[in-house]
Amino acid sequence: LVQFATEIQELSRDKDYLFIDTGAGITSSVMFFLQMAHEVILITTPEPTAMADAYGVVKSVLAQNPSARIRMVINRCHSIFEAKSVQNKMEVAVKKFLKSDITTLGFVMHNQSVLEASRNQQVFLMQYRNEDVSKNITRIVNKLEGVSGPEDRPGLVEKILDLLQWQKIKILTWFCYIIPPRHFSSALVSGLVRSANYLKMYDAFEEDLDFGSQCR
Repeated sequence: LVQFATEIQELSRDKDYLFIDTGAGITSSVMFFLQMAHEVILITTPEPTAMADAYGVVKSVLAQNPSARIRMVINRCHSIFEAKSVQNKMEVAVKKFLKSDITTLGFVMHNQSVLEASRNQQVFLMQYRNEDVSKNITRIVNKLEGVSGPEDRPGLVEKILDLLQWQKIKILTWFCYIIPPRHFSSALVSGLVRSANYLKMYDAFEEDLDFGSQCR
């Protein structure tokens, strides 16, 4: 491993980035590369087992290097709300139990085009460049590069979720009770009802935070 690491360092001299896919788990070889890296980019999915494994990786890395820079990408999300839920769970758990911070680079939506491109041995980012999943990847790359583009502008739903930070959705819920629905358009009423459902999702997320304590 030491010889391989030396060769990797030589290879990276004239490269802007060198990505090493370590795979899942916290084996000795994986931890070796994680400690050698300037930055750890953690890939997880919304599945509880994947999130628990990701939390275990963060804990192991921080145990050896408390100042390690760890950023996260949430893969195979079925909705923005699911991505935000995973983001909040991981960030809160790391903050609460590990007394540290991780930041989220972005999320990648689940898309059948990725599987089709893989089967056809094609680069899906070029083959399906107008798909949302390709825009998700572009946004992550731009964030890594520190640049911005049209793909980096968040949609309305993302803006609302970022603004409200989930907990503040309670404001909309109470607002719905205070003012009778007949004074609103059907679209706004529908939005307020959905906000109540998102509040339930957030409450469920708070109850589910014990996954962090279980991983400790």
